[in-house]
Amino acid sequence: MQLFKAITKKLYELYQTGDSRLRLHTLTFVPALIAIYIRFAHNYYQTDKTKFSSLVVLLLAVYNCEIMEPSPDAVDTGRLKTIDIRVISLTKPSIYHEPNQHNQSNSNVTVPTEQVLARINNPTESRISIFGPYEEVEQLLSSNYMSVCTVLLKVYNHHISELGASSHSSLCTMFLRLLKQGTNIDIKEKIREYLNETTITGHHLKSAGGLILPRNSVQIQFSDQFLVELTKSVYYCIYNDLTEVGFEVLDQIATRATVKLYGNVLLVS
Repeated sequence: MQLFKAITKKLYELYQTGDSRLRLHTLTFVPALIAIYIRFAHNYYQTDKTKFSSLVVLLLAVYNCEIMEPSPDAVDTGRLKTIDIRVISLTKPSIYHEPNQHNQSNSNVTVPTEQVLARINNPTESRISIFGPYEEVEQLLSSNYMSVCTVLLKVYNHHISELGASSHSSLCTMFLRLLKQGTNIDIKEKIREYLNETTITGHHLKSAGGLILPRNSVQIQFSDQFLVELTKSVYYCIYNDLTEVGFEVLDQIATRATVKLYGNVLLVS
């Protein structure tokens, strides 16, 4: 644990420098850090929770920094980061497509002049937000850690092409283990064996031995949004020399989405 604390502390220091290359170095370890925290949240590590405080601080630091962007008015203040896109409508003239037959038959068809294009690109029109805004988080709880991990994975996907192959391999390997955890263990059989070893005395059930289940018997629960982001990461890995393990992860994601009825995950997987 001392080595783990030293590593997380060093990654925190590198990230806080503000250097883009050092921040990318920290983001390289984000999938592994997320996987470790998810196991910690499911009581996989039977140790004092305070020993993972450095990990919590690092994840919160990366999260709170990535959801903010420098304000154009002041250097020491920031605002919530948002990334918006606008989908081009076929009903309006554009330099990207020709008018359809319906518009061609209309005598009042508008030629895409400079003034028309400026009106089309009106920033007041409705846009689709693909990132943010997200609220700042002061501590990780059982109710918000999955949403924080989802945002961190979004940030990772934004820089995934700049990160090394070792990071991609670590992502696939660790999340394959998490997705498989608790699926191949017959819990009912172990409980049945435990009950057969008990003796009934009157109205009391006296245990002849304690029920001990392996640490990997608890199935990890993932939100649908997290699985969507994980699927995006896996697709990149599949087409970048990690085909075999990538398809294994993708199969586990599709299985989990089918069981949980996650429609949005099934659409992308």
